[in-house]
Amino acid sequence: MSAHPRCTMFDVILGTPEYLIQRAMNIRADHLTYIQAREVFGHEAQIAKAAEELSEAAAAILRWRWSKGQSSESRDQMAAELADAEIMLEQMRMLIPAHEIDFQRAEKLTRLRERLNEQAGK
Repeated sequence: MSAHPRCTMFDVILGTPEYLIQRAMNIRADHLTYIQAREVFGHEAQIAKAAEELSEAAAAILRWRWSKGQSSESRDQMAAELADAEIMLEQMRMLIPAHEIDFQRAEKLTRLRERLNEQAGK
């Protein structure tokens, strides 16, 4: 992890205590940054920015798909756009009560599991 030079990819994969502590510190710092962004730019601007970043992520995913996963440039662009989208989604969780989003997510995961089970039974 670049945020903590002593953490390796193995630390990330294995979830070592050192990595978990650093991750918790990063989450706190990120949350403070999201609050500051909301205060500086305002709710409406952040909502518009979220829509923009999500549409850019969707376009990057399609470009990568069209390359049939062969373009490292489109893959890098997709990763960058997904990172932007993820940042904005975290900010949106601050506007809509997280428990409401978590409830919807749980419902959708349940439906996905049901569809997967149906497919496995065929």
